[in-house]
Amino acid sequence: MEQKEEELLALYKSAETRFPNYFQLKYEALVWLSSLWNYDPVKIDALITEATEASRAQNGQADYADLYWWHYVVHAKNDLFTTSKVSWPRLRQGIEDRIRQFPGSSNANNYAMLACLAGDKPIAKRMFGLIERHFDPEVWNNQTLYQCWQWAVEDRGVPLGRVLTP
Repeated sequence: MEQKEEELLALYKSAETRFPNYFQLKYEALVWLSSLWNYDPVKIDALITEATEASRAQNGQADYADLYWWHYVVHAKNDLFTTSKVSWPRLRQGIEDRIRQFPGSSNANNYAMLACLAGDKPIAKRMFGLIERHFDPEVWNNQTLYQCWQWAVEDRGVPLGRVLTP
């Protein structure tokens, strides 16, 4: 197992050096290695941090947000904020960086959901402004959309996840 991990890490680092902005490479390495690591949140965070640093000049912290989103929310179906070592300030910056690059409603839907999970009302409200009723059914079900919309836009109810303290 350890030899396979070392081989995968060496292969990934070699490819990352040549293609630092290739997101799919980072994501595939994360999928394979996290499985080998039994989904150890410390090792996963270290890999995501390193992968983000490699493309920071072009993408800022966007890969940090995307890697955490894809790994924990879309595929692992885990609660990002209780099962990982994610940094909300860094993730929030990644959201800002990605939205600057790709301001469409697809990213805004994903990030509105993350903001609701994190309890960050200003970001959630801003993302709903970008969405403009173009709700992505792959991101939302009726209950989560309604709960998040009420909390972020109508100022009623509670967020989907934790509540940030000032």
